[in-house]
Amino acid sequence: MNKEVTLELVNRVMADDRLPVSVIMIITNSIGAVANFMIVFVFLFRLTKWMDSCRFFVPFLALNDAIICVVGTVYRVYLNFYFITPKSDILCQIGTYFLDVFVHISSIILLLIAVDRFLLFYHHGKKSFSLKQKWISLCVAVVIAAISSSTIWIFYGELEVQIKEHRNLNVENITFHQCSEKHGPKNETAAVLNTGIILCLVFCQVIVMAVLYSYIARIIHTAFKKRTHRKKINAPAKQYSMSKPSSFELGPIGTKNDSIIKTKRKTGRSRERLNSLWGKSLSRQTLTFHFRKHRFTYTFMVLTGVYAINLIPSMVITLMAITVGEHTFWHQLTYSQLQASLIAYNSDTFDSTIHPFIYGFLDTKLREEIKGMFNGRK
Repeated sequence: MNKEVTLELVNRVMADDRLPVSVIMIITNSIGAVANFMIVFVFLFRLTKWMDSCRFFVPFLALNDAIICVVGTVYRVYLNFYFITPKSDILCQIGTYFLDVFVHISSIILLLIAVDRFLLFYHHGKKSFSLKQKWISLCVAVVIAAISSSTIWIFYGELEVQIKEHRNLNVENITFHQCSEKHGPKNETAAVLNTGIILCLVFCQVIVMAVLYSYIARIIHTAFKKRTHRKKINAPAKQYSMSKPSSFELGPIGTKNDSIIKTKRKTGRSRERLNSLWGKSLSRQTLTFHFRKHRFTYTFMVLTGVYAINLIPSMVITLMAITVGEHTFWHQLTYSQLQASLIAYNSDTFDSTIHPFIYGFLDTKLREEIKGMFNGRK
């Protein structure tokens, strides 16, 4: 077997190994990109007052998520199919830099949303970010993301890898080209340290958002308990008026017959069912009002939770690759381990696919506008 045949065979085997995750990324992120662009369209052309509402950050987050779906899919699927082809430091740096910038912008926007909701609850609904402050914070978010990702131009590039074996294939004479942190006596330690600092900052950001939303959740829960308690206090008066016995039901002593007793029992059972339904109706009314009032907060809580959940697998795989050595980590995995690791590693882009469906599920106004758009209603 000559070298050219060996190169083609190894490249095909490695591409086939990554084919399932590539197909998953193409399908899910394509759906996510279309859904996010649809959200942006609805906000720009159907929800005309979105800038003055609690939805201000949503279209920017949706636009950013759409870009992540497109850029992330193109760049990472490309890397999944070309291992033997020499790349360049510039190609690796450009793809990774732009993807990281938009991922960081998305995370900072989620942090801004958390701070905005916290200020709103802390000041009892009287104060949060002004429109000018929101625009400024968005610009600052872009600048911070661009600066924080700029270290990629120093520590990231093309890495040439030589290993002896890949899934029972003898590849000791083949050089692989992959995008990774640069390795060498001068910059390897600095690259690993830089990655660790970035992961620590992201972890601290998640902790801050968790603390802010915990405070908000406590306020919401306390208010809900108070409202439910007031409803229960006011309910007995109404129940008493509905269940107050009539003179016929009591009747004069000694004049009851079997039909009157049966009627009384039947009326008692009806009264109990009516009181039970009244209590359930009261509970449903309280819950409906509660979720209608706090639907934006719950939407943003779910968005943050999904972000944190999707972030954990990606961080774990990144840390494992750094610890073991990214030049050998991916080549020593079994097929099933590789599939699970690739899905976990790309979970940061899947997060952007889920967001638009959370908006549509929890934001009733947005859902109505999307239905109206498909029904041709202006």
